[in-house]
Amino acid sequence: MGRFAAVLPAVLLIVGGAYQFTSLKHSCHARCSSPLFFLMQKWKPGTAGALRLGVLHGIDCLGCCVGLMAGLVALGMMNLALVFRAALIIFAAKTLPESHRIARPLGILMVAAGVVFLGLTLLSGTEQPERKKMEPGVEKPEMKEMDSM
Repeated sequence: MGRFAAVLPAVLLIVGGAYQFTSLKHSCHARCSSPLFFLMQKWKPGTAGALRLGVLHGIDCLGCCVGLMAGLVALGMMNLALVFRAALIIFAAKTLPESHRIARPLGILMVAAGVVFLGLTLLSGTEQPERKKMEPGVEKPEMKEMDSM
């Protein structure tokens, strides 16, 4: 389990970065970033129509950002400050005009970072440091404060 847990963040970054180059990402982003056109095209009256519209738009938004979300999970396993930066990048990718231009450079950055993290993980090993064993003849430190209570 230790080896898998150490390699997982790097693999998630690589997969998430590679997803940035797929046509599925591109088509989902086109629909998700233009909700007015999506609403006009898919509108159905009533509660069932609203539910259907919400589910379809949610699926498009998930398809748009699933690679970045995988990167967020990977970074969350490593460093909270990196998660905050990645969340800002995702926010920019979702809200800025012409944000589709961010996807490919971001994909390159994610794949490169994943490869670097994977290399560092595999080269450094994942063994746990050994605990120091008590040597014979060496006394354990006493806790006199606790004994007196």
